[in-house]
Amino acid sequence: MKQAFLVTLLLLLTLLFFPAGRAEAVVKIGMNLPAGQFQGLKGGSVRLPDAVRGKVAVIHFWALGCSSCREEMPAMDSIYRKLRARGVEIVAVNMGQGRSEVEKFARETGISYSLVLDPERQSVQLYDVAGIPRTIILDRNGTIRFKIIGSTPAELIRKYVTSLLDS
Repeated sequence: MKQAFLVTLLLLLTLLFFPAGRAEAVVKIGMNLPAGQFQGLKGGSVRLPDAVRGKVAVIHFWALGCSSCREEMPAMDSIYRKLRARGVEIVAVNMGQGRSEVEKFARETGISYSLVLDPERQSVQLYDVAGIPRTIILDRNGTIRFKIIGSTPAELIRKYVTSLLDS
């Protein structure tokens, strides 16, 4: 409960300091994903969109206190396991939480796709992540094809991803 309150407070402060109107112009459907660098959960750094170039990619922004995020992530893992051989990559960007907490979550849920850390919450400005969950789906060229604000059924994500695989 305390963690959920802190996440909510952090999101409200983010909205106060980075109004949606200003950030909205940053990331639009049809443009290439701006470059960002994140901490890999297993060490090193992960650069987006470089890390997913040539693949249909789902970039999911989340936090541990977000209940819908925690529900969506195992469902996305099912999509990843079924479609990764066809060139699908999923990267879940944790917003502002510690490595040990995220590692524990990954162990408990058995998530097999990439989890990265955004401790300074640079995603707020880079990718218009004013609230979570937020999902961006890229085609193989790194072009943003879908932006999902809020939670969404796994079947819809699968539909979007397969439409890009088949095109």
